Amino acid sequence: MNRRFVAASLLFVGAATLVAGSALAQRPASAKVRGDAYYFYAGEVYRGHAADHAFMLNEYASTGEPVPKEVVQEHAAAVRSNIEASRRAYQKVSAAAKKDPAAAAKLKEIEKAHASALALCDKLDAESAKSAGEAAKIGAACGGIMEQLDGADEVHKKLAAQLKIATLDQEGGK
Repeated sequence: MNRRFVAASLLFVGAATLVAGSALAQRPASAKVRGDAYYFYAGEVYRGHAADHAFMLNEYASTGEPVPKEVVQEHAAAVRSNIEASRRAYQKVSAAAKKDPAAAAKLKEIEKAHASALALCDKLDAESAKSAGEAAKIGAACGGIMEQLDGADEVHKKLAAQLKIATLDQEGGK
């Protein structure tokens, strides 16, 4: 290789590194997910996954046809698992946040919505015990789950604003 090519390549790599480093350095501090912010985001993400599974099962049930046992079991288990993961994330929010009476009340509201959604999962489990679940019962349970999780999401947003925890967009920061 000639020296000019090597020198030009090194110059290009160096410039690219500086540009990339500069772009990363300009990300706001809120883009760094740690501590309470991490647990808030984790709770929100898991809750969103639970809602996605409830939505998918609800869409299947909206055909009015019986829903195969395996489909009900798969989505009911995923809803339950994600709600439980969301609950665990909120339980790890710092003691300082929990000492704030308004924050503690909002955390209790979120927990109540999670508990209600889990109770509706029990109805899905009952339908999954059949060879094919009744579409109307599955749709009603899924609609209730989505309503509870949407309510928890609204409380989550208020709590994040109250505690000054910035929201993240899909690109990793605002």
